[in-house]
Amino acid sequence: RSFKTIAYRGRLREAAWTAAAKIHEPGSKGFDKRYAKILGDPDSFPNIKLDAVDFSRKQTFTRELGPFGQGFQQMANNNVLFKWNVALFIRTPGNLLKETAERFPLLGRLSSNFKIEKAAGGARADIAEAKQVMGYLYLGAALYMASKGFVTGGGPKNRKLNAAWRRQGNEPYSYVERDNDGKPVNHIPMNRIDPFSTLFYLGVDTYDIITNK
Repeated sequence: RSFKTIAYRGRLREAAWTAAAKIHEPGSKGFDKRYAKILGDPDSFPNIKLDAVDFSRKQTFTRELGPFGQGFQQMANNNVLFKWNVALFIRTPGNLLKETAERFPLLGRLSSNFKIEKAAGGARADIAEAKQVMGYLYLGAALYMASKGFVTGGGPKNRKLNAAWRRQGNEPYSYVERDNDGKPVNHIPMNRIDPFSTLFYLGVDTYDIITNK
């Protein structure tokens, strides 16, 4: 909840500054009064408040899911056993998957959210485009780092080969620290940087497939 609050307050302050600056010169008494009023009583500015709430949910991957995700969630809610074991873990992974899809080069442009953000214009359209650019950068970085041995993918698909690969000290989807002689000395997991890690994994695994590793 603290992360959501931080995101909400940050977005609210940004919107308050922008709204006040449209009417008054920043730094003037009129600007300070308008800025303080929006922050002190956001309920009187519903559009600004709703945008801040939506932003906080987006940043913490807790937005309402689309029709497919909501249908799956409803199915889970109708089954008590399924509800307690799975339903609680649907919304966040679903939102993470959507965020990954929005950054996937070319395919992300086909998503309904990308089209909505582009149609909105302004900063929202710029952010949608920036996500696509970041997708290219992440995939490119993954391919390059995999080619230099800086990162590992999932390892051999064969179970026995994969076990042997792990016994050699390798860890899947990790950054490889090396000593001055270039020998691996440590593996740092990269599983805490979603939605970026998923794109990165795809890039590394693609390199492994291409090079038959």
